Amino acid sequence: MNDLLTFAQAARLCPVEVAPHSVWRWARKGLTSRSGETMRLEHVRVGRRIFIPRDALGRFFEAVALSDTRQGSEARQSVPARETKRPPKQRKRAYENAMRELGVDE
Repeated sequence: MNDLLTFAQAARLCPVEVAPHSVWRWARKGLTSRSGETMRLEHVRVGRRIFIPRDALGRFFEAVALSDTRQGSEARQSVPARETKRPPKQRKRAYENAMRELGVDE
């Protein structure tokens, strides 16, 4: 039983700070990497409780990291930049300020 972790214990062993619910979500629904692959964290059900094998946590993070590095810069470039929509008055003011800075008369 020493090699089986609860969600809270597994969350404390993660390389970044995560909530136990995140570990549950990775086990039940999976984590989608930048490359689009969905990987699920191995888990074991003992009675009504779910545990994470200690070594499964390492394999899970290796698989996610490997999937992300396989895609390399392609995965990063495929994510479109978010467009921010500004109210019309704010857009007009920004346009006027830019034109004034450029010294262009309208």
